[in-house]
Amino acid sequence: MKEIEIQLGKKLRLHHVFMKELSDKELSTLSKSIEMFLSYIKSVGLKTKGPLVTKNESYVEDKLLKSKITLLVQLENIPHNKIESPYKYIDEILVGKSLYARYIGDQDHSTIAQYKIQVVAYENELKIKGEIYNVFVSNEEGIITLDVFAPIYE
Repeated sequence: MKEIEIQLGKKLRLHHVFMKELSDKELSTLSKSIEMFLSYIKSVGLKTKGPLVTKNESYVEDKLLKSKITLLVQLENIPHNKIESPYKYIDEILVGKSLYARYIGDQDHSTIAQYKIQVVAYENELKIKGEIYNVFVSNEEGIITLDVFAPIYE
């Protein structure tokens, strides 16, 4: 039996965070956008530490539900070069009390972890903030390990 582990109260802390918010056009070619993001980091001589993280945000604009994806990686050191737009650098990101899910399985079904978080939040009368952090821990032969953090209101 497959199982998605859920925990309440986990926190996510990222140090030396290099990021890029994707445009609507880049969202349609997400894999290519990720490759270009990682290539840019290497081309300017920065070294990453740890896995890729995506921040998925949902918000309402003009009575329409919209979404935004930001790519994040941790760097080994503080960048000494000027960071050019559309890239940004932040010393630290701390994601407070969250519902956490560990998913191991086929990448095509990874959204199931987010659905399970939503069910657990509903069953426990918790309110999720409009953002979800996906930490891509590993990808080996099509099997991914994904940690999902969904911050909640306290």
